[in-house]
Amino acid sequence: MRTRNPWRARIEGRTKDGDVVVGAGFLVDRRHVLTCAHIVEGCAEVRVGFLHANRRDLRDVPAEVAEVAEVAAGESRAASGEAGDATGDVAVLRLARDVDLTPAAMSEHLDSTAELTAHGFPYDHGRAESILRLGLTSVEPMAGEWHQVEAVKGHTEMPRAGFSGAAVYDENRGWVIGMFTDASRDPHSRIGRMISINTIRRYWEGIDDLLELPWLPREQRVSLRAILHGVTTDVAPAELVVAADYERPTRDLRSTWEAIRYVAEEFWDKDSLVRILHAVAGHLTDDHVRQALATWIHRNLPPLALPERQITSIVVRLDPRTKGGYHLGFSHFIDGRPYPGEPSREVSRKEVRRAVEGAINGLMRTVVLHGRHDPLIEFVLPPSLMSEPIDEWYASRNPDVRMSVYRVVVRDVVRLSNYVLQDQWLTRHDRFRGVPPYEKIGCRDPRSAKDLYDLLVRRRELRAIVYATRPNTSILEKALSAGISMMVWPRTDCPLHDHSACRGSHLLKVLASVVEAGDAAELPERIRDLRLEAQKFPGSKITLLWDDPERKPDPPIFVEEA
Repeated sequence: MRTRNPWRARIEGRTKDGDVVVGAGFLVDRRHVLTCAHIVEGCAEVRVGFLHANRRDLRDVPAEVAEVAEVAAGESRAASGEAGDATGDVAVLRLARDVDLTPAAMSEHLDSTAELTAHGFPYDHGRAESILRLGLTSVEPMAGEWHQVEAVKGHTEMPRAGFSGAAVYDENRGWVIGMFTDASRDPHSRIGRMISINTIRRYWEGIDDLLELPWLPREQRVSLRAILHGVTTDVAPAELVVAADYERPTRDLRSTWEAIRYVAEEFWDKDSLVRILHAVAGHLTDDHVRQALATWIHRNLPPLALPERQITSIVVRLDPRTKGGYHLGFSHFIDGRPYPGEPSREVSRKEVRRAVEGAINGLMRTVVLHGRHDPLIEFVLPPSLMSEPIDEWYASRNPDVRMSVYRVVVRDVVRLSNYVLQDQWLTRHDRFRGVPPYEKIGCRDPRSAKDLYDLLVRRRELRAIVYATRPNTSILEKALSAGISMMVWPRTDCPLHDHSACRGSHLLKVLASVVEAGDAAELPERIRDLRLEAQKFPGSKITLLWDDPERKPDPPIFVEEA
């Protein structure tokens, strides 16, 4: 009769007490068995028995400990049943020969509703096994790397010594989800612990060759890992993630391979694997490995595509509070990707400038450490503050450096939390590309704010507005409500009655020519050039609203008071 799960194994070892059963394990390929490190510690000889194969030649297969992760010295939880805190309780046994059995199917997916089973060898069963029915308490791990499991019924087999190393598996689906490691020291407790397949991957990377993972077909993944197995770089693994332009990992990474796997599985952009492999190649110290990796990348992956547009910016966001004042937040876009910035704070209107000037240096540090320079500086503001002379503020309270040396733009904070306005914004502008169709508004334009809104609603092709003088807040709000994302205006008023040759008319022509000069993506650079021509051009006090819908600043991390 064919056995359904012949991969379940009994582990025996020669110890100071003689030949004894020390725990359980499971076959993962034709030559390797996984078990707990603590049960084979101190064993002079190890043998593996596959009882469910019903074959004499597989009852005592010699094995050696091929790999072992760290476990607390001298700890013997199999003997005591005590739940310790040593991490990495994983050992890989290499059999003396291949065995013609079907290995265990493994999955990194957890289900707290599944009925789970573990086959172990408690001391009072001798060489015979016992069956433990388990439930997974939660798919979330406990503190550390363990998951809690518990016996599904009382007065039956309990988690205890002898089950260490046993596969915790779902009989209905047929896959192993983890490995039982230890039990509570209380003999009446139904609680035990296991480590998941995902945790085991951190300590034995060879298991990745046996799993079906979505980010790369198995054959390609095996060949890639063979090139990089045990390879180190001239930086820590976490730095490889940063070098690939991703945010620093929130957990420790143990190896180069884990850094690659982390990026491939945590970030779903289409070129994540290409980016991390290029980052690894740039930090390899072995020329032969570097060449082998370059050949593999060329044969298996598309070329690394440079983004159409790489924008790095410092974002200053000001959200009005219902009880007065503002919530001031800071963040970044590094090559178009959001990153956190300085701590946010509550400020009054009078405190805004000083707080911003005090934060710029720290914000610039993040830009420089990412190897970038000359960032865009984006002020995300309510319409009532958009005409403030922000570009005239000091950078880092340094009287020699004003904000105007950077590309300073303003953005609308209101539409970020109003999804109707956001829809209008996104509908009108799919991309900041080409010369934007625009509307000109002169010094004494007779149209009311409502007239302007009606015009913009009718003419959906309009993407920008150029003003001859400073628009009032109601005009700005109507334009923003219609979804306009580019506006430019001088922060001056025109006192003249004859506007045929007034300064406002001249400014309107100049600003219109700047908008018409090329791609909308370059508009902040052209406005900066205009601001820096202060001696030649008296109307250099210019505000540019440049609100790119492809890059949405993070929401403020506070809850508005009622």
